[in-house]
Amino acid sequence: MVLLDVGQHTGGGVVLDQVDGDVRGGHGQRIRQLAKALLAPGHQHEAGAGLPSQAPRGRLADAAGGTGDEGDERVWSWFGRHRGYRDRFMDAGEVSWRRPPLVSSAWELRCFGRTWAVVAAAAAVGVVLAGGAADLSGLEIWACALLFFLTVAGALARAFLGLRTQPDMEYARIFDRSPAPPAGLQVEAGRSTASRAAWAAAGIAALLAVGAAATLIVMFTLMGEPREHVLDHLAGAAGLLAAGWTLVCGLASLRIALWFRRWEARRGRTVLCRPLTSGRLGYVYYVADALPGR
Repeated sequence: MVLLDVGQHTGGGVVLDQVDGDVRGGHGQRIRQLAKALLAPGHQHEAGAGLPSQAPRGRLADAAGGTGDEGDERVWSWFGRHRGYRDRFMDAGEVSWRRPPLVSSAWELRCFGRTWAVVAAAAAVGVVLAGGAADLSGLEIWACALLFFLTVAGALARAFLGLRTQPDMEYARIFDRSPAPPAGLQVEAGRSTASRAAWAAAGIAALLAVGAAATLIVMFTLMGEPREHVLDHLAGAAGLLAAGWTLVCGLASLRIALWFRRWEARRGRTVLCRPLTSGRLGYVYYVADALPGR
């Protein structure tokens, strides 16, 4: 009786060891045929398969001093040329680690709030001077008031009701757990922060105006306004509604900035964050020493 011990070679190859018995005549021939069948060409694509006398290809160094990985390198180079990935691979020295500077969160929020307040006042005055407010009918005034009340009340309820911790205390808890800023990151100048915040606030105000016009069309239709007259006074109504929403956003931003300033005054520290992320109720802040003039 002849037993074959099929083990795993240290290099990943298959090893055939004779355990017991003599290999004679037909038995030896059959065993050799069995070994050839196990290592048939259908299995030769598996790296490392072979007899103990054969070094696994692509794994061990050859006698000429090669690393044994030339085949893999050729495959990957061909794959890169074929798929167009060669230009996407960069060495670590070629990667740009330039990151945006940090900004003072309280200052950015104040810039947002001031811009929104100015835009809201300008929009309201413009609508009044253009006569858009005087042309509104009673139904249109009620539609604007109802839509403004529902949206603002819903936002306030979402912010304050059903919370175990009030927003100002939640901000303070986040700041107390915030880390120091990463080394090498600079704090942006106040003028640059103000300019970016002003442009972002103006863009958001424009989006609010578009949203106000779309929602007022639906409200006018639902409240019985004749379809041929829905667009008659839409510009004035949308301007007033957007001005109200923008003013609420400005007041909320200034209020949150006040919470930030109070915490900074108590701790003698400054709250920093990435640009245009101020006011988020999450762990996006860094805490550093107090900055002069902020």
